Amino acid sequence: MPKESSPLPDKPLRILYVADYQSDKLIKIRDIRNNLHTGGSAKIARITKALRLAKCDVRVLASGIVANRSAKVHRGLRDVVEGTDAEVIFTPSIDIPILSHAAALIFGAWHMLTHKRADVTLVYNMTALSLSLAYVAKLLKRSEVYFEYEDDCHIPLSAARFRNRAKGSLCVFMARRIASGCICVNQALAAQMTNVPTYVLEGIVDVERDSCFRNPISSLMPSVWRLTYVGGIARLKGVLSLVPMMKELGSDFLLQIVGDGPLMDELQKSAEELDLGTITIRGSLTAMEVQQVCDETDIFINPHIVHLGHIDAIFPFKIIEYLSFGRPVVTTQLAESALGSLGGFQVTEGDDPKAIASAVRACAARYSEFAARMPSVKEFVWKHYSVEQVGDRLRMFLNDGRVER
Repeated sequence: MPKESSPLPDKPLRILYVADYQSDKLIKIRDIRNNLHTGGSAKIARITKALRLAKCDVRVLASGIVANRSAKVHRGLRDVVEGTDAEVIFTPSIDIPILSHAAALIFGAWHMLTHKRADVTLVYNMTALSLSLAYVAKLLKRSEVYFEYEDDCHIPLSAARFRNRAKGSLCVFMARRIASGCICVNQALAAQMTNVPTYVLEGIVDVERDSCFRNPISSLMPSVWRLTYVGGIARLKGVLSLVPMMKELGSDFLLQIVGDGPLMDELQKSAEELDLGTITIRGSLTAMEVQQVCDETDIFINPHIVHLGHIDAIFPFKIIEYLSFGRPVVTTQLAESALGSLGGFQVTEGDDPKAIASAVRACAARYSEFAARMPSVKEFVWKHYSVEQVGDRLRMFLNDGRVER
């Protein structure tokens, strides 16, 4: 039985957020062109913003970027998390991962010893480096330690499924020994964190509300369907399947791809070779520009790769923001979630281009059904997942392990 909620205290909660954060400034200064570790920055930025709105004092200790291309050493630097005034301190890094991790561990321990004590150390995901820094924080008695548990796939995508599961299980075991609590992206992962308080955080809506409600979904079938993908241009995201998907769909469908990442050149080359005339690759856009693209969308696409053996962990944050616009989402299989019962999804039968294209056609055929359902889905998402609501609940959880259900 959850405890009753109480008003948030006036005293700021000091949080040290240990994360593999990325920023445009960092990538530009370090001249990283083939970075293999670009995930997570949008999610980290949203969580940081939510905590800042809940009057938490957040400092991000970022392990920076490992390019896996040379022995080049990158100096540390300071910045702010996009969209917030939270300070981020980047550790020095070296393009050889093991050396980079050692440098980050030494720098992180020094930072914890020489700076004002944090009430909470929040650790983004359970990697070898983040677990090491968490143990340092615990051994130095600098703060309580909370983890974000996103997935159990911490090694290269070519690794065998059983190795992913074994490594994920080891990370969970190590984290459980020192964790005061754990934030999980779905209930399946939360179930693994036995005897530890958990908070299931499936997403955060950080877009302009009035715009979302000014442009309701129409039950009329459009003459040309506008599809949108917003997210990282990386292999696990499945974005490379979108170009051959459009070949299957034909000229009645237009696709806009918004985002950046290590596979951008490959994606552009693929689109140019097919020369369909129905794909627009927008690259990185401002928040206002992204909002405008989403406002004009009929169907959102989430082509996340699902055949790597970590499907129980997949529930991308962007799914919640897609739903906040009140449009259906064609998606590959997701982890089990209460949101699935709301009816905003058309789930594919696979993650290959033909399966995704088939699901897009099915979604278009059922569009009047989605038009009747999506207003209530949108209301539910805004009620429970706005950045302000999530910030208050996160602060309550990190303060004493309680959360309003």
